Amino acid sequence: MRTVFVSVLVVLILLGAASLVAQKQLTPEQVEALKAAGFTKEQIAEMVLGKPATEIADTAPANTATIPRRTPVDIKIDESLDSGDTKVGPFKCSVDRDVKVNGVVVIAEKTPAVCRVVSIVKGAATIRKATIKIATDSTTAVDGSLVILDYNVDHGGGSMFGRFRSGTKITAGTILPAVVDEKVDVKIQSLSATKAEAK
Repeated sequence: MRTVFVSVLVVLILLGAASLVAQKQLTPEQVEALKAAGFTKEQIAEMVLGKPATEIADTAPANTATIPRRTPVDIKIDESLDSGDTKVGPFKCSVDRDVKVNGVVVIAEKTPAVCRVVSIVKGAATIRKATIKIATDSTTAVDGSLVILDYNVDHGGGSMFGRFRSGTKITAGTILPAVVDEKVDVKIQSLSATKAEAK
């Protein structure tokens, strides 16, 4: 009996939603009712939008450029770091050069980035070398979208006559080879105009 009721309910839902389907939308109540009737999210998406959800997910909207995961983003240190006086915490850094996707600038040169000193270890003769561990956390795309970055590395001093130096420095202008940690869809006002400006 419950199966018959559900089947009738589905038919009524689909009939009632016909005009909305034609407009490429369903009400939240209709979506929930379809889920309760056993339809998957993928089936509902395909029903309404006319193509598989996987295809929808992989297709960026018009005037949108997608920054793929692991895209390189060179970050430049804008102030010198010294294990002798630098403190754990943020320091100044910025994007060293434009990042482009299909010829379109998605992250502009000189855009500020969020960088920080994670830890500082002072050297001690033959026991350990001095290190400054730094990380790049994020920057922003041309539309203001947050771009999460991945870079977390120890920068260490060298040794002399078999003994570690007591301190280490990272000079301003040093480039940190960060990468995008999660893909980002960036809204572009005009792809053709942006390409022209990039040239």
